[in-house]
Amino acid sequence: MATANNESTPKTKERTNPYTVVLGLTLLAITLACIALVIELRQYGNFPFELVWKTPKI
Repeated sequence: MATANNESTPKTKERTNPYTVVLGLTLLAITLACIALVIELRQYGNFPFELVWKTPKI
């Protein structure tokens, strides 16, 4: 007696969800914006907080 289950068929990978792509692009945009902010603050202004990893100039 044949059953109608899909155990014998190979599993296929799901297609990428568009929302996953938008989430990845958002993560990339926020990361690039933070890097640009740090570069701009180092060049033109002061940080609003003290950097703990900033070493004194010799």
